Amino acid sequence: MRPPRIARSTNGGNDVVVREDEVGFSASRACFPSVSSCLTITGVSPVGLHTAHVTSGSRTDNLRIASVLSALNAANCSDFYVVGPLEMFTSNVAGSDFNSVSAITRSIKTVASEADIRFVDTAPHGPVHVYVEQDSDAVQILVSSSETPGNQVQANQYPDSLGKPSSPDSSRGTQYAVALLLLWEKCSLGYSGARKSEIGLQSKLH
Repeated sequence: MRPPRIARSTNGGNDVVVREDEVGFSASRACFPSVSSCLTITGVSPVGLHTAHVTSGSRTDNLRIASVLSALNAANCSDFYVVGPLEMFTSNVAGSDFNSVSAITRSIKTVASEADIRFVDTAPHGPVHVYVEQDSDAVQILVSSSETPGNQVQANQYPDSLGKPSSPDSSRGTQYAVALLLLWEKCSLGYSGARKSEIGLQSKLH
């Protein structure tokens, strides 16, 4: 089995666009284009973001998952954000170790046993581009519809032109509606387990 492809970072290593079957690293920003049935994984370490864009279906078996997790080089990550259409993805890989939220948690902890793992479900938003951005101690997870005309991610260039809003309400009337899914200050939430995303979404979205 070939290892995952490596996404090339840009902007002096600060940005990376991670497409299907790729892993990548950046110091501060990652974009995952056209997430409709895939899962994205972002590990946060002291030096940046360790990222993977995992496809669903028959190719995603345990060997493939182990290869992706190894390629993440994420042993020093303290936090992981798993973002995508969770129910669709897990049902499409029912025979693998990624077939439930709890199974994904166990698998990630084989490479980073002390990490805190958070899940965000993008299913209500349809096919989306996913953005994970780190600024100091804050991590933002945002999405924009990948079906909006003109909203394409070009090659490996991070899409700065989207004009991502700072709150969900400010997306109204903008050219590209972007939903702010989550803004967590590291270590500020005392929740545990797979329900963190539900609690975080309820507390942060107004």
